Amino acid sequence: MLYAAIMAGGRGERLGGDLPKQFLPVCSRPVIIRTLDVFMGLGVFDCIYIGMAPDWIEHCTRLLKEHGYCDGSIKLVAGGQSRHLTMVNILREINNTKNDIIVTHDAARPFVSGRMILDSISAAKQHGACGAYIESTDSLALSQDGDSIGQCLQRNGIYLAQTPQSFRLDLLLECIDKLSPSQAEQLTDACSVFRLCGLPVKIIPGESSNLKITTKSDMEYAEYVATTRKNTRPCEGTPTAIDNG
Repeated sequence: MLYAAIMAGGRGERLGGDLPKQFLPVCSRPVIIRTLDVFMGLGVFDCIYIGMAPDWIEHCTRLLKEHGYCDGSIKLVAGGQSRHLTMVNILREINNTKNDIIVTHDAARPFVSGRMILDSISAAKQHGACGAYIESTDSLALSQDGDSIGQCLQRNGIYLAQTPQSFRLDLLLECIDKLSPSQAEQLTDACSVFRLCGLPVKIIPGESSNLKITTKSDMEYAEYVATTRKNTRPCEGTPTAIDNG
């Protein structure tokens, strides 16, 4: 079985306003719907789970119906107080077997490519765990106070984490069961579970266009991308087929 877990629990404080960023429209199509367009367009998933704050489930249910996603292949799951706990809640909904694979992804990354998703599935089957990463092209610096630079880092060997991140379900559950409460609090993404257990995570190539919408400038860029990329739906007119290559 093949599952997707789309993490949609963000509140979007840095964007301001009352609507979380994953529900904001990009060329009249909500961010989370654009993300679903790619996953559903591949036609490979047995079920797609969306984890979100309980008070936004009703809103998301309406969006799914408005955009034609009401065939039962998408399930909404009430999230926890953290990303990790939201993932745990999703895993509780799945009756896994040894060969099951789960693909996790940020709802706020609507321009993920089909290539990245399919590559992550293949890598998870072969290696047990994988994540999308891109090499840093910028010099990096550390600051303890946010006012002055304390240390400059060489960018060689530095990678920026993206999603999707994909796993064999049995290995993921084994690792989660080994975590102490303090370790669970350290988690920033699903790959961290494997790293804390001393297990390798395979790198698959990410893409610079696979941005995570966080700020107002990200939204402006998303509007531009949505009007120019052939694998997204245009602002006007009849929806086009998604190019998952």
